[in-house]
Formats: sequence, C-alpha cells, structure tokens
Amino acid sequence: MRAVPSERLNTGIVAILVLLSVAEVTGCAAPKPMETGPTSEAPNPIRVSQTKLTHTIHFPAGSSAPNAGETRDLNEFLATSSVSSGDVIVIERPDLKTGSALDDKRASRLETALARQGLKPVFAQTPDVAVGEMTLVVERYEATAPNCPNWSKAPGNDFDNTMHSDFGCSTASNLAAMIADPKDLISGKPMGPVVGEPAIAAVERYRSGRVGSISDDSNPGAAQNPAQPPSSPSPSPSPSPAPSPSAAPAQSSNPQSTTTQQ
Repeated sequence: MRAVPSERLNTGIVAILVLLSVAEVTGCAAPKPMETGPTSEAPNPIRVSQTKLTHTIHFPAGSSAPNAGETRDLNEFLATSSVSSGDVIVIERPDLKTGSALDDKRASRLETALARQGLKPVFAQTPDVAVGEMTLVVERYEATAPNCPNWSKAPGNDFDNTMHSDFGCSTASNLAAMIADPKDLISGKPMGPVVGEPAIAAVERYRSGRVGSISDDSNPGAAQNPAQPPSSPSPSPSPSPAPSPSAAPAQSSNPQSTTTQQ
C-alpha cells in the first residue's frame, strides 16, 4: 500500500476546513434586505388641513349695528373668503364680565345678517375681544390625498412580494372627495341624548303580540291585522235567466255551418 505524504494530507484538511468556514459564514449572513415600500393597509393616508380666517367688526358707541364701512368690509370678507355653509363659523363676543345687553343686540343682528346668506354661526365668549367689537372666525377643513397617485414603485414583477406604491389611492381619493365634513376624519361628532322609551315600548309590543295595525289614512275602515292577509269577499252566485220560448235557437240542417250575429 502506497503511503500518502503528510504535506498533501495537511493541505487537504486545511482546504476542507476553509470550505466549511465559508459555508458557515454564508449561511449565517444577513439576508438581502427587501425593497422598501408601503407595508401597512393604508400606505397613502388622507390628510386633513385646517384653515382659520378671522375678521373683526367694530361697532359705533351705543349702536347695535355697524356703520356702512364696516358692513362693506364684512361683505367683502365673506365674498373673497368664499365662506359657505360647510365652514364652521364662530362669533366671538366679549365675555359676561365685560359684556352688556348691547352686545346681545349686536350679536343677534350679526347672526340674522349671516343667516340671510345661509350661514349658521355659533357664539363663543372670550376675554380677548374688546368692548364694542366682535370677531368673526371661519374654520375650514379640507381633506386631500397628497401622495396620490403614487407611482414611485415601478409596476411589474415583484419577487419581494411587497405592496405597490399606489395601493389604496383610489379609496383615499374618493373618500376625500365625498366626505361632507372633513373634520369628521379627525374626530367624530358627539352623540346626542337617546330616548329609550319608544324603543323599549316597541320591543314589549313585539314580545307580547300587541303589534299595532296598519291603517290607510285615505280609507280608515281598511285597517287589517298585519299578520293576516285581507280576506277577499266570496262571489255571490248570479241567478240564471229563465229561457224564453222565442229565444230558442233554430236548428240547422247543416251541422258545420256557423251563425254570426252582427
């Protein structure tokens, strides 16, 4: 048997150890980072922006109505600002400590003037408003989808299985265009008081079987039980007329002939 030189044996062992080390390092290496992109269910959210406009109205001393110049400035502010019924309009007036009955008349006249233009203002008392003045505050909210359309990620094969950059843009754009009050996207309106007695009474009537009948206002006597269909009257038999001797049909000798009455 031929002996293997020790130098070749040592070289082979070193080569095997090097290969094992490379394989171990390669297997423990960090994976290739996936392509960065939107991963949430709403990658393109709606943004609600707020715009606040103010206009101060000065009243002459002892008068409940502004002068002609103040009225002209107020109308110009409403026209140039495109104030509409969808805006939140607040009339800030002096607080109770510095206010008077004259301020009540001024606020009432200002509310009536705005109501003629289809606006429904609300009042707020603040010490920042000086005596003889009132501040008209217009708050406007606008909903937009600022990142839409989003084609930052090229369409095509995606072997990383990540979301497309334009995902959710249709829903966000449609909702931003259709929302009646964009402020509702920030916080919902508080619920009003609920009257539970009518709802409880309806449930009790249903459980006890005392369900009210449905009546027709045009025909009060047509009230029927909703659980039973209305009964149709049975037809009465009509008396058959007695045959008259003169009305007897004449017999024809030809059975295939027909008689036509004109």
